Amino acid sequence: MLKNWLPQQLAPIVARLSRADDSFYRIAMRSLDWSKSDPIELTELRSADGRTRVEVSAISPVPYDVALLFSEGIHHLRTALDNVVWYLVELEQGLLSDVASRKVALPAYQEKLKFNEWAKRIRKDVPALGDPTTELHERVSSLQPFRDDSGIPSIPHRLVAAAGRNPEVVHPLILLQEYSNTDKHRSIRASVARQLIHGEDGALTGLGLLAEPVTIGSRAAPDGRVGEVRLIDSYPSLCIARPAPSTWVVSPAAEL
Repeated sequence: MLKNWLPQQLAPIVARLSRADDSFYRIAMRSLDWSKSDPIELTELRSADGRTRVEVSAISPVPYDVALLFSEGIHHLRTALDNVVWYLVELEQGLLSDVASRKVALPAYQEKLKFNEWAKRIRKDVPALGDPTTELHERVSSLQPFRDDSGIPSIPHRLVAAAGRNPEVVHPLILLQEYSNTDKHRSIRASVARQLIHGEDGALTGLGLLAEPVTIGSRAAPDGRVGEVRLIDSYPSLCIARPAPSTWVVSPAAEL
């Protein structure tokens, strides 16, 4: 079946993408199960002046494998891109030498000058990629962040107005590269919990709306007064931190 739409040499890419998709599904299910388990315990504190404060007093441990599944998904996505570029280079040049093979990859540059410098460095050994007159060079160039304005927002567009804060938008190649580098040299930062909270009127309070990490002692609702009856629904979720210098934490399933 593959021969009708995909070169046989790229069949392993289908397996990689399937594996990444499986990672996404398992992350989503693990996150959902954790969120449905009532993992956040809230405690009301009362002050001498009659005010009340609701804080997080306990958090169930987050599933240890969510970060590992995210890491696996990132690895397969990044490798799939490099594998495709390798295949296209070999179509043009034939079997690659050891020197050339170490220079084949799909780069990600935000500045045209740096992309051009990269192309110049590899031009001798990988002319299919480095020579600006080749079709493959142009195709790779067209995907670069300095030419392509695609972006992955840190929060869904439907929440932007309610949040009152513009999302961080990062080019997918840059984001993928940053996650990959973080995972190789350090680790995907541990999953954290956050909340969406609404009161009895059903309106989102805004408190916790922007994926702020929830820790023991975090304020869980606007302050009230003794004797007030308030209904507070909490919606804890698992998050991962985007690589520095970003300060956002995001849904790992949606991000992947």
